[in-house]
Amino acid sequence: MFELVVENLMGKVEWDPETRAVIKTFVGFVKGDPMKEIFDKGLAKLKYERGCIWISDNRKIKPYSTESIQWINEDWFPRIKAAGWKYWPIVEPESVTGGLSMNNFTEFYAGEGIELHIVRTVEEAREWAKSKH
Repeated sequence: MFELVVENLMGKVEWDPETRAVIKTFVGFVKGDPMKEIFDKGLAKLKYERGCIWISDNRKIKPYSTESIQWINEDWFPRIKAAGWKYWPIVEPESVTGGLSMNNFTEFYAGEGIELHIVRTVEEAREWAKSKH
């Protein structure tokens, strides 16, 4: 069903051909080179497929490090926005601390024109993504 793009100790990126979306899943704390690999490979796949939807499965996510937030916002985000990213369905974190960390991105990206939608399951995220085609 999904095409595995990359997987490492921090999580994975898959391509969903039905919704034409990248699905990023993190488990645990998000930092360092494994995090960057996931974000960069997801960006490359979205660009290659000319997609515009990035689904974040954040159920098992823990807080991002300050350095990670800075790299994502200042390095990765301008590149993915330029590649055509427009829609961001987010599966909400199970932990309160994960949710607080996620808020660092949602407010910023919404202000930058990314349309986001918070959901409880990946299937809900996929359904919302289908409505954006």
